[in-house]
Amino acid sequence: GIKPLLNLPSVGENLSTQPYAYLPFFVNSSFVTVDEIEQNSTLFNELFQEWSDTGTGPLVLSGAPQLGNIRFN
Repeated sequence: GIKPLLNLPSVGENLSTQPYAYLPFFVNSSFVTVDEIEQNSTLFNELFQEWSDTGTGPLVLSGAPQLGNIRFN
């Protein structure tokens, strides 16, 4: 391995409790993606109005169900 020049045990401490994994996936053409919503202001305004009026649509979910914090120790 690589021999450290300094003993800094706290380096990387926060990283070990907040890992991130990018999980790409494919969707069919009828599925509205976040990219489409962010890049098309007309679509965003329509979806925002739908969410505001009925509480339904793609803006209901924030994406948080796909995130997680894992403690390694």
